[in-house]
Amino acid sequence: MLIPLEPRLAYDPPMSNDALTTPMVDQRGQARALGAIETVATRAAERAATRIATEALQRIGAEEFAARGVALRRRAALLSPMQQPTMLAGGYDPMPVPMAAAIFSGLARSIVARAWACEALIETAYTGGALSALAVPPAPLFRAETFIRPMVSGPLAAPRLGFYAIDLIRKAEGGYAMLRDHCAAPAGLGHAMMLRRLTAEMMPEMRAAVTLASPNPLIERLREDLHGFAGGRPIAVLTDGVGDLADIHFVARLLGALVLRPGDLAIIGDEVQVKTLGGSQPLRLILRCMGDAAIDPLEQGGRPDRGIAGLFSALRRDRTVMVNAPGAGLAETLAAFLPDSADLPICAATDATEAAVRYRFFAVRLASGWEILPGGLKLSHDAAGALVMQDIWVIESGDATAPRVAPPRAAPPAPGPSRPRLDLPSRIAESLFWLGRMVERLDQAQRLLNVAMVHFADVSSLAHEATERALLTELLVAAKLLPQEWSGSLRPASALRRALARNRPVSGLLQEVTRLVAAAAERFSPRMLRSVEAALGTAREALATHADDERAWPALAQALASFSGVMAEDAAGGGAFLFVEIGRRLERGITIADTLAHLIAGKPARRDLGIALAVELADAGLSYETEYGGAIAPDAALRLLLNAADHPRSLAFQSRALQRAFALLEAASPFAHDLTPPPLDPTSTAAMMIGQLHAQAEALRQLSNQMMRDLFAPRPAGHQLGQSNQDRPR
Repeated sequence: MLIPLEPRLAYDPPMSNDALTTPMVDQRGQARALGAIETVATRAAERAATRIATEALQRIGAEEFAARGVALRRRAALLSPMQQPTMLAGGYDPMPVPMAAAIFSGLARSIVARAWACEALIETAYTGGALSALAVPPAPLFRAETFIRPMVSGPLAAPRLGFYAIDLIRKAEGGYAMLRDHCAAPAGLGHAMMLRRLTAEMMPEMRAAVTLASPNPLIERLREDLHGFAGGRPIAVLTDGVGDLADIHFVARLLGALVLRPGDLAIIGDEVQVKTLGGSQPLRLILRCMGDAAIDPLEQGGRPDRGIAGLFSALRRDRTVMVNAPGAGLAETLAAFLPDSADLPICAATDATEAAVRYRFFAVRLASGWEILPGGLKLSHDAAGALVMQDIWVIESGDATAPRVAPPRAAPPAPGPSRPRLDLPSRIAESLFWLGRMVERLDQAQRLLNVAMVHFADVSSLAHEATERALLTELLVAAKLLPQEWSGSLRPASALRRALARNRPVSGLLQEVTRLVAAAAERFSPRMLRSVEAALGTAREALATHADDERAWPALAQALASFSGVMAEDAAGGGAFLFVEIGRRLERGITIADTLAHLIAGKPARRDLGIALAVELADAGLSYETEYGGAIAPDAALRLLLNAADHPRSLAFQSRALQRAFALLEAASPFAHDLTPPPLDPTSTAAMMIGQLHAQAEALRQLSNQMMRDLFAPRPAGHQLGQSNQDRPR
């Protein structure tokens, strides 16, 4: 795209700035000479394309067409990596818009010429060229908000404009007019490619009747150019999380790139680097899908956490290349100073009412020059005023061609254990890690509160019941579900309910889980994401409906069960979701060790009651009866909760699960641990066992801290600019 396969040190346009307007001038003269012939030919071709669409629609029928529209939108939602499937509220329309190849080829010449002119304006403005060649007065240039002075330099390693999109309108008298250029961060390419795939699937009758110009060859060349220029390094699609995230993720999938946020990147040793599980990796190529305003807070001002300090310097030094470099939006602001075209004039004021229906086309800058993708998007409004997208089909002929039969492929090798890729951004891994921990905290809070409500409801003065309430109160305070002033006091269930209704701790935990799901949404498959979001939505609705969290606990338990089921069935085996599993097992192991250490402390009578409560909290009563039978014996119960390798809420189970997870993570992890704890002797003294439990919990906390340092931690502020690894203070 925009770059040759081998990096070059200076921008080398194919012609001078004066000559960049020549294609427009040549087209104007050609249009005058051949205007009548082209008008007759293109109108006939347009009528033929429209007839094909009409006949296909008649064969399908109105009722079936409506059903296919529902199916297409459902399919689009399932394929979308984000909650909102499209940038437009109306979504996708299954009816493609036919356009004859003869009409498209005429538009393509003008659009490519327009892209060359935009590139010339941008390069001239930022490299100190003669703006008089493009008739741009200095005053509008320097007053433009899209003009970024720090990007003024010599020629960069590649053209500053790489993606280009243009919006056209259809004129009442025939033909098209230009409505707007898109040069800063053109949107819609991902939707155009996804919609092409879906309309071809949903409209087979029409697809079989025509020969379409396919965008796939150009996309393949684009992908080859990008990865060739990147030299085997990751390619980043940079977004600040604002805008059409579904379109951004579709483009990233199309090009085999990583979706990154500014916080994932830093400048070290004059290079842009991304923090991944395999360590910091330099980036040669960044595709920009965010605005200009806060890309480099060092030179633009603004909050450091919303940009990449020092990026402009890296771009000026050709240490990295940004597709659609900062300041490329200048061509949009100064569009009126670009040369006009006879067959693609700029939209006049009288044409403004026609702008409700737009045709968006896309062009990419390859090493050989600008090329336009066959097809595009028609943007219109539905009855409710929402925008809708339709695929534009460039029809080469009305004769169906026999489908090509792909040669047989060799059977793929048997899949091995799934390990997270080394280029997985550490931000995503950290979000999944904390998602696992917060889900486990939410589950533990719900279990603890459920048990507490049962025991607090009994207001008798029996000594053992008072002891149980005291133990549960201490656990609730330690888990920050009750305020500290409750410690050491005995209160009735009504006071507990009032405290929970006032503080609503479960609601806060659920909000944090929801936030973490959104932060890591791109790693969920669409179906997984819908399942998890539906479960969390049900729990949020239940919590919002009731004045206290207690009445919403059944819905919350169902949501947690749904999450656990998705993780166990759809995310099992490894990959990025290993971090969810690691987070859950770490949190559960810490909770089990701390809870048991707390419950077995004190006098023997208190210890026995505490162990019985531990069995109840772990919902291990049935397992205990199956294994041992009879009343709960403290030694046997501790053996179950500590050393039972097959019980999901035993300490040994968490340690072995962590060991398996780290074995899969070993290729990406800079550390390895033997996490299998030594068996704990239930018959040992309480003091000895409490010490061992505290040691187990502390070891797991240290392991979590080490993961944060080695895999997730952001770079210290002093390392953000210009310091190599050798320069770091020790």
